[in-house]
Amino acid sequence: SDWISPNWQSGSFYSINGYYYEWNIEALTKEILDKGVILVYFKNWNDEVFQLPMVAEDGIQALDYTAHVGKIFLWYYWLQGTPNQPPHSSSQFRYVLIPSQSAERPVNNTRDLKAYLAEHGVDIHNYRQVCAFYGLTP
Repeated sequence: SDWISPNWQSGSFYSINGYYYEWNIEALTKEILDKGVILVYFKNWNDEVFQLPMVAEDGIQALDYTAHVGKIFLWYYWLQGTPNQPPHSSSQFRYVLIPSQSAERPVNNTRDLKAYLAEHGVDIHNYRQVCAFYGLTP
C-alpha cells in the first residue's frame, strides 16, 4: 500500500480505551489471512519505520492492529491509563500483504511462508529487507 495518515476515532477494543482506524482493504482475502503474511508498518515524524505491533520507548504508548477479511483495524492505546489524543498527525502507516503463492515452492500456512522468507535472508521485521525482496518502493 501507499503510506497513509489515518483519521483516528476514539473507541475501545478488548476493554481497552484508545484510538482506532478502520482501513478498508479489498485485497485482504481469507486466503491471505489463512496462509499469507500481513505486515503493518508505522513511520514516525523522523522517518523511522517500525513493524506493528510495537510499544514506544516510554513503555506506555502502544500501536497494534487486527486483520479481518477486507480490512485492518489500527489501534493506538496506552499500557497505563488512556491516551488523551491520537498519534501525531505526521504518523503514517503502510501494509504489505504477502500471499502464499509468492513463494517459489508451495507453502500451506503463514509459518511456512515466514520460514521461506527467512531462508531467503528476509527478516520480516526489517522494512527495507521486505521492500527489497518484493521490489517495493520504501
